Amino acid sequence: MERNIMKKLTTLSASLCLLASCSTVEPANDYSQLSVEDGLLQTEQWSGLERFPARYPEKAAMNGEEGCATVEYVISPANEVTNVQIIAASNRHFGKSAKAVVENWKWSSLAKGLTSTPVKTQTRFDFCFESADSQCRPTFTAYDCPGSDVVLSKGIKFG
Repeated sequence: MERNIMKKLTTLSASLCLLASCSTVEPANDYSQLSVEDGLLQTEQWSGLERFPARYPEKAAMNGEEGCATVEYVISPANEVTNVQIIAASNRHFGKSAKAVVENWKWSSLAKGLTSTPVKTQTRFDFCFESADSQCRPTFTAYDCPGSDVVLSKGIKFG
């Protein structure tokens, strides 16, 4: 009898712990219904964001590859970037590099209250080489990377 009661108490305790842990889980935000605000970070409101170019992927640089990547992301009212996704890339290395740099921009240095609701935007990264006789320019329409907010990631050709 006593053993049966202990068994029931153990089962009840485990069930209560399971229920308690379920109640503290917050639902994930679904930003799929947000429309993209193209060029958002080019506005005066967002000029305080320190944006630096993506690192040129070593393999792409060694192979002399140029290309692009477009990254889409959501900025929260607390200036946190979430839901970072590669939506187009001419090379997977360019996509990974672009995603990593967006996550490392200085979002926390922005003034609070720039937006009262989450906003979705995109940034296109063009990866190109410069040399003594040619400049890096955003001309990668052939790769079909969308976006008017363009950040150049420059490699340097020697020789």
